[in-house]
Amino acid sequence: MIKTCKTTIEHLDYIELDDELQDFHMTMVANIMDPTKDMISLFSPSGRVIAITGVNHLRLGVCEAWIIRGKGIDNHKLDFFRTIKGLIEFVFEFMGIHRFEIAILNEWEKGHKWAKTLGLEFEHICKAYDSLKRDHAIYTRIV
Repeated sequence: MIKTCKTTIEHLDYIELDDELQDFHMTMVANIMDPTKDMISLFSPSGRVIAITGVNHLRLGVCEAWIIRGKGIDNHKLDFFRTIKGLIEFVFEFMGIHRFEIAILNEWEKGHKWAKTLGLEFEHICKAYDSLKRDHAIYTRIV
């Protein structure tokens, strides 16, 4: 079972990025670097940082999740899925969120499947969404 804790800047130094997604992000990297933001680190049972995730508050009642995937995440797919599902439920129940969204790199097919499995619905494509001007698919859940 994976463990979670509040992210510290040091965790960013210890995550080994997934080769397939080294520059992948779901929102602005600048927000990730601030440990006062709502973010958690996920650890394998051996203590290795396998992901860092959190939410950015876009406007009142609306947040966007982001994830930095590390190597080894595929060895903990089910626990990772449960953790992210729990994060989604947490923001709705305790943070007053009514709209939750994620941006998936449009060419990352596994990401689209993952978003749908989490119960999110495809909304639209954002052209040139990130700093590298790549297109992203926006998935949402509204309560």
